[in-house]
Amino acid sequence: MKKIKIDLILIATLRPEILEITLNSFYHKLLKNFNVRLIVNVDPIGDTRYTQQDVINICKKYFPNIVSNTPKEPSFSKAVLWCWQQINSKIFFHLEEDWCLKSKVNIKKVLTLFQNKQVVSVRLNITRNSKRSEEHTSEL
Repeated sequence: MKKIKIDLILIATLRPEILEITLNSFYHKLLKNFNVRLIVNVDPIGDTRYTQQDVINICKKYFPNIVSNTPKEPSFSKAVLWCWQQINSKIFFHLEEDWCLKSKVNIKKVLTLFQNKQVVSVRLNITRNSKRSEEHTSEL
């Protein structure tokens, strides 16, 4: 199966140990199935023992195709805005540095969901979302 191109948006700070756990879990349980272009914003806040380049180096362990932004001042809203402005793929995935994917995602189910023209977003939940009706939810 040919890998589908997606943009992966990552909002990060100076916490490379946490980012390593996040990228390792998402790469092996979902993202290795895609041809990923990583769009990462690394805000200069967090553990002062590390630099923005240290965080980018962790990203390079998993994704060779990286677009990065290393602002001088931290701003979560500006980071999100910058990342979203870089998107050029039909499907993209928003990720934050402290998320962990515990279960392997069924890639065929994910792609099937996107074939429905009424689907505009897919969210991975830690538990079932009781606020949504069953017709709008699917186990991935």
